[in-house]
Amino acid sequence: MKISFSRQIILYVLLLAGVIAVFEMTDIDRQVQDKFYVHPGEKKSARRWLVNKDEPVGKGVFYIGAKALVIVIGITCGVVTVASFIKPSVFKYRRIVAFASFLQPYMIKYRKPCLLMCLSIIFVPLIVAGAKKFTNVHTPSQTIPYGGDRPYVKVMERFPKDAYLGSRGEGYPAGHATGGFAMMMLYFAFNDRRWKILGLLAGLTMGWVMGLYQTLNGQHFLSHTFVTMIASWIVILIIYRLVGDREFLKIGTRDQEPGTMTS
Repeated sequence: MKISFSRQIILYVLLLAGVIAVFEMTDIDRQVQDKFYVHPGEKKSARRWLVNKDEPVGKGVFYIGAKALVIVIGITCGVVTVASFIKPSVFKYRRIVAFASFLQPYMIKYRKPCLLMCLSIIFVPLIVAGAKKFTNVHTPSQTIPYGGDRPYVKVMERFPKDAYLGSRGEGYPAGHATGGFAMMMLYFAFNDRRWKILGLLAGLTMGWVMGLYQTLNGQHFLSHTFVTMIASWIVILIIYRLVGDREFLKIGTRDQEPGTMTS
């Protein structure tokens, strides 16, 4: 039985609430995070995270590089989307008109997947990572159990009255991983079921690699990435529900080869 998009969204919202509740009622976050904090019982000077966030290779690949890849994909998809609406006749020079006329059928063909990817890359981080401004949850490395000066408080808990708060916490949900999880929109970019699954797995893999890197270096608890993953998928479902079946995106969908991108 096929479940409607509206019901899917409701089910995933309930799942999100359930995941949040599990982490709120258990100590899973601390138990997992302790494994990545070397020698937690020794002096502060001897303690360190399993991964150094300032180590250039890891930072270059899993932080700067991963973020740059998402940005490049987003810009590329945005350019293709905009170009697909431009008529070659607007250009003055014949060579440019000829070149644009050659490219336009391809631009139109990939208009839909590129628009969906562009919207996902924009709105998943904007909405999910933007929630950090309101949750007031600190990163592990900022909290007292892990060498910081802020109390360890979960998202639904209140801060102790005498606690040093300083600036508001912005560690929940995980912001960096949203770029990777935005790639889950690849599921809706393909027609063939096999490619849909591969696209979804690619987004999940990228999101978890980016999220776990931040967990290993003390920037996020495990729950932060779990919540980010589900919340990102909810945003993706909403985007596709609002945009995916629009008439202006259906141009070029005929005679498409199975496994190619939705257009």
